Amino acid sequence: MRMSREFYKPKNDGVYLHIYNQTVAMEFGQLPLGEIEKENFTRIIERHLLKYNIDLISLVLMGNHFHMLVYSHAERLSPQQGVKRYAKFHNSPNELEENDWRIVELLKHSNNVSEFMREVQGEFSKWFNKSRPYKRRGALWQDRFHCQLIQSDVYLWSCLTYIEQNPVRAGICEDPADYKFSSFGRWQKDKKHPYRSCFLKHVLSLVGNHTKLNEFRDYMHAKMKVDNLQRALEKVKDEDSKLKLSATLDKELEVLYQFDFQVVTFRKKDWKSQKVIGSEDFIQEKYREWECFRHSG
Repeated sequence: MRMSREFYKPKNDGVYLHIYNQTVAMEFGQLPLGEIEKENFTRIIERHLLKYNIDLISLVLMGNHFHMLVYSHAERLSPQQGVKRYAKFHNSPNELEENDWRIVELLKHSNNVSEFMREVQGEFSKWFNKSRPYKRRGALWQDRFHCQLIQSDVYLWSCLTYIEQNPVRAGICEDPADYKFSSFGRWQKDKKHPYRSCFLKHVLSLVGNHTKLNEFRDYMHAKMKVDNLQRALEKVKDEDSKLKLSATLDKELEVLYQFDFQVVTFRKKDWKSQKVIGSEDFIQEKYREWECFRHSG
């Protein structure tokens, strides 16, 4: 059953959301999103973020679908922000008045994920249909979009790595760092995360305030390599292949264990943050908080 649009409008708190969608089937099994399409879709997404109080944390574009990890703020843009964002979105040197109907309308939807996705998918669909040599008509996407609510730190971390490992699971590459239409691939190539400020605010905070971004990138890379090798090992039946994969996995685990980050679980079912990812000091801090909670009431 489809969730109501109201679900995507944060009320008292902001929300983390995993957004994804798939294109309709194309003739002859063609994948509609080639390199040019992916580049243009990325530009459309990033441009429309100017109009919304939504943080993009991770983005992966595949041949027939996409994944996004976003944070939608509870509050809308302020009138001052709306004026500046409208001018930047339309590349206009003249700023409108705060009470202009266009600014009022922008502010009204400025934290609405449904409206954001409607605009993004709609603009890309129009461009896609017009850019085909046969003047394509009709819907491009199978559905309005799909969305999952993220309610814990570890689920956020798991969702992030799941999204970034899509190209590996699809067999396009062996290393998520090699895929240029993912935020992690762009991060590895350019040595700068494409959504750096959002990543710092929403992901790096999971492991404490003293962690360097590049160090966390290396940890994330090592963790994804281990996850992919473990998944591949589960599927292999040939004993020789198992031995080779196991040896490679052992080497990657040695690299992973050199980092201070880890995931721990505190055994209290009714504590929302019972799983924690972080450095030893950060985990000890969270454990003290858990102990206080456990002995209260």
